[in-house]
Formats: sequence, C-alpha cells, structure tokens
Amino acid sequence: MSTNDYSPDPRNTFGLVGYPSSGAYSHLPIRTTITGEATVQHPNANKIFLRNLPGHCYTLPNVPLNFTIVEIIAFLPNWFKNRNIALRFMSNHLTANVHFKIFEEHRQCKFKDDNEREKAKKTITDEYRKTMRSFPQNRGWTKAKHTEPLGWDSKLIAMDGFIPDDAQLPGYNRLPSVPLRDLMIGMKKLPEGTKAGDLTQCVKFALTRPEEFMFPDDLPRILDHIGHTHATIAHTDRPIVRAYVDQMRKRADAKRPQRVWDGAENISRESREKMRGGIPQPRAHTHKTVDDKAPQYSTPPRQIVVTPRNSPMEYQPHSTAVDRSDEEMEAVLPSYVQEGADIPTTPASSPPPYHPRRLLRECIEGHVAFDGSPLARAARFAQKPDQFSTEWHVENVPMLVQLLDSAPHLEAGS
Repeated sequence: MSTNDYSPDPRNTFGLVGYPSSGAYSHLPIRTTITGEATVQHPNANKIFLRNLPGHCYTLPNVPLNFTIVEIIAFLPNWFKNRNIALRFMSNHLTANVHFKIFEEHRQCKFKDDNEREKAKKTITDEYRKTMRSFPQNRGWTKAKHTEPLGWDSKLIAMDGFIPDDAQLPGYNRLPSVPLRDLMIGMKKLPEGTKAGDLTQCVKFALTRPEEFMFPDDLPRILDHIGHTHATIAHTDRPIVRAYVDQMRKRADAKRPQRVWDGAENISRESREKMRGGIPQPRAHTHKTVDDKAPQYSTPPRQIVVTPRNSPMEYQPHSTAVDRSDEEMEAVLPSYVQEGADIPTTPASSPPPYHPRRLLRECIEGHVAFDGSPLARAARFAQKPDQFSTEWHVENVPMLVQLLDSAPHLEAGS
C-alpha cells in the first residue's frame, strides 16, 4: 500500500464513524516537499466530510453491472466526485439535499449538531460544482442552469467497465482490492427493494459465505452464480429521486406549524358574511351555504381590498416551495431582479385564506384587476404565460412580493 496511508482517529472524524482504511486519496501519487520528503498529513484532514472514507478507485469489470443511485452513494460515497457519475446524477435531477438524505439514511453519522450537518451538505454541493465545472464546456456550471446532454437516456444505470477519473492520471497507484464485506463498514442499513441492484446482491452474498470475495474482482463470479438483478424503471435514478423528494416534502409539511391556519375553520358564519359584504353576489340565492364542518384548509371567500400599488405589504413568512432546491431558488430570483436592486423586508400579518400548497395561478384574486393585495399581486405574476412552467404556491407569496417590490417592471405588463 502507499506510504501515505493512515487510519484516522474516530474521535477526530467529521460526522462519520472511523474507517480502517487508507483514506480517499491514497491512490494518488505521493506529494513531496521541496526537500523531496513526503508531505505531512493536514491536521484537519479527518474533519472534512468524506475525506476519511476510502476512494474505492478501482476500474470495474467489463461485464453487465447495474448499480442504483442509492448503492453508489451508500457503498461508494466518494464516487460521485467522478465526472461521469456526477453528470449522471445531475442529469437525473439529484440535488445535494436528496444526496445527503440517502447518505444519512444508509450510513452511520455522528454529527455533533445541525451546524455540522449543514457543513456536510455544503461539502456535497461544493464537490458537485467542482466536478461539473471540470468539464471544458462547463466553466460556469450551476445546478439551476444544468441541461442534460443531447440524447440523454435517464433509464441507464449500467456501470460495466467504469473507470474512475483518478485511475487515468499519471502516477495512479492501484490499491489492492478490498473484501466485499468491508463495504459494510460504516453502514447502518442496506439498500432495499428497487434501491438495491447488483452491488447490494453481491455484498449480501459475500456476508453469508465463509470464503472471502473481493471488490471489484469477484463481482462477475458472484453474479454468474446468483444471477443479475432484474432492473426495472423503478430501479433507475429519477423515480428514486422523486420518491425521496416526495418523502421529504411530506415530512416538511408535517413539521410545519399548523396554528397559523387553525383559525380558518373557526371563522364564524357571521364573519364570513361580513367578508362577503364588500363583493357583489349575483344570484346569491343559488349559492350553497358554507358548511361549518369544512376541512381545515377550505377556502373562505376573501375580502377584496383595494390597496395602492406602492403601499407597504404585511406578511407572515412561510418556507419556500420544496419543488426547487435552495440553490435553484437562489439562482432563479436574481434573473428577475434588476441589477443593484435591494430586496426590502416586509413585516408579518394574517395569512392568506388558502392552503399553503395551493397553486397561486389557481387563486381567483389574480383575475381581479383592481385588487392590489399581496396575494393578488403574486397570483397575477404566477398566471403569466412565462411562469406556467414554475409551480408557485401560496406559501411563496412573501418571497414573490419582495421580488415584485424589487423589480416593478415585472408587474408593468400585468
């Protein structure tokens, strides 16, 4: 093995259990000082997320191999830094948040606090940016601007003959193969169901046998014996990523404080009648009476208040839509705001009478031209033809109002 191998002290390992291996970069040429001596290991190397885990820099056998996105992130956590894998994940809609969710679900983590967890997420984001920008044509790459290559097939999860980027560098040191069972070091859960592919089946087989099978040399031998995984659409990246996004959205909705909206079903009939008072009700006798036992997020009629366009708007801020990652939202907003414009801060008030996940373009307030309320302004913006591809929700109203206040030209054509 390389002379710069080291075994990190588990007590100094950033967010992860100790791994008795040589670290992520031991396959690279040994760096030396000006005197020709080997460089000293950086004192914080083990405190950098993923830096203490092995790089697994091996060329895979040239036989049919299907690895799912979950298997790669869980068993081979440093492989996403390879350009071909990063391109596959980014083109199949993976985000750093979902990547971290998969990692944390399957591997043992020992983050001291939320601040350390956020640093780990940022490391993943930075690594993707660094890797994607290493393509000659991608110098200014961002996740929000990523476009999949022409003819991209999102259903491919084949890994046969894969060659890591570092294996193509001069001076590459091919480390000895590792026992397949060692891929379980640091794991707390095996990929299951459609998240499991050929690699998971080989690891499970190796764990049940007394003899030692090596990674990656013995993968063909094992698969010839147990058979290959029957890969379906459900095994591919996009359905798996979509399932994680839906799961994370549901958990976020469950944690969202409900007290702000609890009053929606407690509004008395008299209050609702007063709210209707300012709106003409043609053929009112044909309207059904509002049921007092309506669901919590039923939509009571909204009073139309004529507010001058430049008057201050008061809002209760809510979380941004989870359909886009934080990075994507940050990348989208500056494209609307004129350069140098300041985004004002708006104070809080009563929430709109809609479910926070209600699509803004479906809100009737957007069709009332004289309504200058924040909800109406945001709804009119969401109803613009160029916004139909973006799902703006009621919970995005505070952010959109700030956007419209900062960029008045967006409302000029409304």
